[in-house]
Amino acid sequence: NILAVADPPLWSALVQHDVQLPFFAFRWVVCLLVREFDIAATLVLWDAYVALGACFPRFHLFVCAALVAHERTALVGAELYQAVNHMQNMGTTAWPPSQLRELLRAAVVLAERCPFPDDPSA
Repeated sequence: NILAVADPPLWSALVQHDVQLPFFAFRWVVCLLVREFDIAATLVLWDAYVALGACFPRFHLFVCAALVAHERTALVGAELYQAVNHMQNMGTTAWPPSQLRELLRAAVVLAERCPFPDDPSA
């Protein structure tokens, strides 16, 4: 798990409260985060994905992990209902494209820190 490697205390807090990340990740993966951002930010995200070509599905996982890590302050110490409510309504639809670019940079950092086991560059 990317988040377990990147931020063990955050991962522990989510596991402790039984926050089911696959539920959120499924929505994020299937919808390519279109429900989480407005159209301008979504276009920035998708532009990055198109530039990545065949690597984008793997990178998308790092973007999702970076999104959870970005919300760390609201999630660590939250009760289950608070964490779940926050994950469903993060306020990211109001993000400007510049904030999405910051998220992409954070995803790149995660990808460098947490390579996939079958990644030849690991």
